[in-house]
Formats: sequence, structure tokens, C-alpha cells
Amino acid sequence: MAISMWVAIVYFLVTVILGVHMMLAGAFIPATAAMAACALCFLGAADFVGSFRARHATNHTAKNLAAAGVLASVLIASGVILTIASGLSLHLFGVAVGGAYWALSGVVAATVATREEHGIALDRFFAG
Repeated sequence: MAISMWVAIVYFLVTVILGVHMMLAGAFIPATAAMAACALCFLGAADFVGSFRARHATNHTAKNLAAAGVLASVLIASGVILTIASGLSLHLFGVAVGGAYWALSGVVAATVATREEHGIALDRFFAG
């Protein structure tokens, strides 16, 4: 398995562990919101990056990519706002990381992990 996939796996693992920790502390709704927000950011970025990298193989036009970019921007903005509203914060190796920064690190993880093949598969899925 490529290193890029490990980045995504570690991101989701830390997010789930953080969510379970928040749930055990009694904050069920904020924990669910935080995990959903991180997933929104990851999926928004993965959708756009996959579409962008597979643009030649799937014959995407600039209009298609702009639509995917708008969708990704809405998903990422929703995720960041949701992490801020949920009060998500974590401490990694003694450094405090705010929820918005953790959500944006999901965007980076999706950018690193998404390949052209993922974009082609996504296009085939939605094409029917």
C-alpha cells in the first residue's frame, strides 16, 4: 500500500479515536458533528482532486471542473464551520491543534491520497 493511502488511514484513525474520546467524555452530539465535519472536508477535497486528476480520461470540461470545485468548496466550508461549532480541539505530541486546522488537514490528506483511478471510478459510478 502506498504511503499516500497511509496518510488517509492515519487521518481517519486519529479522527475516530478523537471522536470516541469525546463521546466517552459525554459529548455525543459534538463528537458526531466533529467526525461528520472531518468526513465532509475529506470527501469534498477528494471529489475535486479526483475529478481534476482524471479530467483527460473522463473528458471533463472546465465547466465540469468548476462545478466540482464549487461543490468541494461548499463541503469544505461546511466541514470547517461544523468543527468550529462543535468545539473540536486535540493535542498531538504536546501541541494544541484547533478543529478548523484538523479539518483542513483532512483536505491535505485527501489531496495526497486521491489518484486518477479514484476520479475515473467516481465518474463511472455517477454515469450509471
